[in-house]
Amino acid sequence: MNWPRVPLDSVLTGIDYGTSRPVSSEGTRKVVGMKNIYGGRVETTDLPKVRDHDDVKSLILNRDDILLNRTNSPAQVGKVGIVDVDTDATFASYLVRLRLDREMVDPQYLAAYLSTDETQERIRNLATRAVSQANINPTTLRRSILVPLPSLPEQRRISDILRAWDSAITQTRGQRGYVGLKYSTAVETLGGSPTAARPLADFTHELKTRNGELRIDRQHVMGVSNRHGLIRMREQTIAQDLSRYHILPPRAFAYNPMRINIGSIAMSRLDHDVAVSPDYVLFACKTELLPEYLNHLLETSRWRHAVSAGSSGSVRTRTYYDDLARIQITVPSLAIQQSTVTALDAIREEFTLLEQKVGLLHKQKRGLAQRLFSGELRVDESSEGMSPT
Repeated sequence: MNWPRVPLDSVLTGIDYGTSRPVSSEGTRKVVGMKNIYGGRVETTDLPKVRDHDDVKSLILNRDDILLNRTNSPAQVGKVGIVDVDTDATFASYLVRLRLDREMVDPQYLAAYLSTDETQERIRNLATRAVSQANINPTTLRRSILVPLPSLPEQRRISDILRAWDSAITQTRGQRGYVGLKYSTAVETLGGSPTAARPLADFTHELKTRNGELRIDRQHVMGVSNRHGLIRMREQTIAQDLSRYHILPPRAFAYNPMRINIGSIAMSRLDHDVAVSPDYVLFACKTELLPEYLNHLLETSRWRHAVSAGSSGSVRTRTYYDDLARIQITVPSLAIQQSTVTALDAIREEFTLLEQKVGLLHKQKRGLAQRLFSGELRVDESSEGMSPT
């Protein structure tokens, strides 16, 4: 069955606009802003303050109040969050508080529904846009957004189930953050004593082989992303003539000389040769240095600082191989390198798995929410124990 749908206006008793009083160093009343709405909830710690006045006191937030961001960038407008703790904060003028008819709708249920991807998209589509700013007319919002409305007991059971997924996502994010910190802390220990450092040129050599015989085809042209490493190039960005492209073998490195300062360097983890842009710089490690060890070394702040300091160019910074080759690094024995790589790879793999788990939990929650809010999946007393696995 499908739940009956009613206009948002039907479950509201009104809308309050936030205070326009400016943040002040002499303020005594905390104020919630757009950046404090995250993941469907309102964060009420470490808030700026405004001076307290009667008009501000009338806008004090209560537990289970729902805030909506009515004006901001197109990507941020319409964000919704619920206050899930007791607080004495107020809220800024670009936010509105939805006053609910508690006999018709459960606050947690409505906040969860308004936060779904589908509803957020509908809300953003209602906004009027001007360059980088978008605005939502609350009256239009109230009349245009339709809310599925099961009975109050079933609304509460639905919100309980979705909160279990939110809790699992939050917990997994926390684990991911801990492992990420563990990796960044461990990787910063690489480098050893500066007195034993030698130039990178001692451990690597530049690669200049071109794809002159066209043995690498268009399906194997790769690019370097500062976020994702080596990725397949989009067809429209590949030149017609591939003969000038460089050939990158397995475990060798490629980087964009104009973007290495923001991390656009990657080691090929593929088991076959690929082609990369003729504008890229390529190099490989000599036998004294494991490529995987250097790949972790690239994550250190010491390396990033050295790259920035050694770049050349007056208008746009470029880092050629000769610039990179002068960077001093400390390389331990191959045995120590291998044990270090094994340990750091294990931490990084754990981080990747947790990142994948967060994505899967989000996907599960989206699918479950769609079925719950449509009425396709019914919940009863026995369903209250549903939880993510």
